[in-house]
Amino acid sequence: MAGDTVMRPESDTHRFARRAPVCRRTGRRGGFTIIELLVVFLVIAILAGMIAPAMMRGVRLSKLRAGASGVATALRRARNLSIASGEIYCARFVNGDVPTVENYRLSETEMNGPSSWGALTTSGGVNLPKEVRFGTVPSFIYFLPDGSAWGPGMVVPAAVKVVHRNPSSSGSDYFNVTVRSLSGRIEIRKRK
Repeated sequence: MAGDTVMRPESDTHRFARRAPVCRRTGRRGGFTIIELLVVFLVIAILAGMIAPAMMRGVRLSKLRAGASGVATALRRARNLSIASGEIYCARFVNGDVPTVENYRLSETEMNGPSSWGALTTSGGVNLPKEVRFGTVPSFIYFLPDGSAWGPGMVVPAAVKVVHRNPSSSGSDYFNVTVRSLSGRIEIRKRK
């Protein structure tokens, strides 16, 4: 066996490594060129630029919806407290750095507006997201023990308009939170 050659096992790196197939026609190995990769990245960037504004509008609308929902929650709470306790409750709208709806228990003598809001103790309230504010809003709405609502000059249903702080960023979208005077029913409607 003098002429036999000894076969050595291939190293692990060579045994499992696969080479890219060679094209029969051009003789080049497969893969992507830098130009092809750049074109793909450019298409992805253009699509992202077209989708981003729509997503931002969705985020703004969800914050407006959260603000309108917070207003409705505070109004419903004031109405429910009034019905449950048999006393008059008031929802006051404060359009500050952080818009707030505050609930107060009132006596009969304070129906035309208390002499000092600071003298009253609040029975809860809701802070709205910083990005929203009240557009048109009554200063306060009273809820009577029978569930009906009353406010200054409230002949038709009172509407609380919840808008974005930066109107140009959300277009003309806003939410109206409507309070029906006879029934005290509270509804949220999106407007454009």
